Amino acid sequence: MILESYFKEISEELSSNIIAFKDKHPEIKNNYYPEELTKLFEKYIEVYGHAYCMDVGSERKKLSKLLYRALNEMKH
Repeated sequence: MILESYFKEISEELSSNIIAFKDKHPEIKNNYYPEELTKLFEKYIEVYGHAYCMDVGSERKKLSKLLYRALNEMKH
């Protein structure tokens, strides 16, 4: 089915993006979050949040920024 292959494709892309992000930003292991994390959040929301009306790009962007701010507030 087309939807299954689409989901598989974007979830595999997300997995490779997560691995690459952790390699590029090792400081994340020490709770230092670069702003580029918002783009990874957006992709994660796109893959797993579709059922929660997160299929609108602008809403994913807003939510990813909120998550980024929350992580940074929690580390202090």
